[in-house]
Amino acid sequence: MTFIVGIIASYNETYNQYKKLWLKQIKKIESKKLNIKFYFLYNKNNPDDIIINKSDYDLFFNHEENIKPGIYLKTLDFFKYLKDNKIIGKFILRCNLSSFFYFEELLNNLKTLPQENILYCTLIFKRFPSGCGFIFSYDLIDKIIEFNYKKFNNLNDDIIFAKIFFDILKVRKKEYQFYDFGLTKKENFNQNIKKEKNFHFRTKHPDGILIFTKLLNRYYN
Repeated sequence: MTFIVGIIASYNETYNQYKKLWLKQIKKIESKKLNIKFYFLYNKNNPDDIIINKSDYDLFFNHEENIKPGIYLKTLDFFKYLKDNKIIGKFILRCNLSSFFYFEELLNNLKTLPQENILYCTLIFKRFPSGCGFIFSYDLIDKIIEFNYKKFNNLNDDIIFAKIFFDILKVRKKEYQFYDFGLTKKENFNQNIKKEKNFHFRTKHPDGILIFTKLLNRYYN
């Protein structure tokens, strides 16, 4: 099963550190010959000389680097890139740099799901697929690309995708809960990293780089 991962990326010191950790994880995954394709999604309005940790996994799109509508627009262009280049998979994950995934467990979970017309995500306020990571079956990609976003371009990407998936496409959904270290006290990090059984960890936290590193060492050492 080919699995495609698009990672929302941008330029600052923290994100560059996250990317460095992602690249370490990708090398580990590639050594295990898991059938996963990774892409870091950038917009082009930043000078090349500030791009640190350049890699063969980088894609650049011609939009302003901002939250709205920049994140949605480069996500949409990523889907178009997949179609134009005939890159096909069973599922697509759109996530961000501060999310850590234990991909072996995630792939095992996907084997239990329908292979078409399915969204696999954590819902925020029981309505919006969390932008830190949502997964959908590849057969939906054409319909997502066809959707006209313009009347919603003042909205965050998770709200736009809620409209696409639920109001327009009316997809089936399967929920999971990621573990959010943003809600965890620092003194509990080591204990929770060792005991939590999950495949998706949100590490957006002042100590997020440390948390991501510890998770990487736990699952891919």
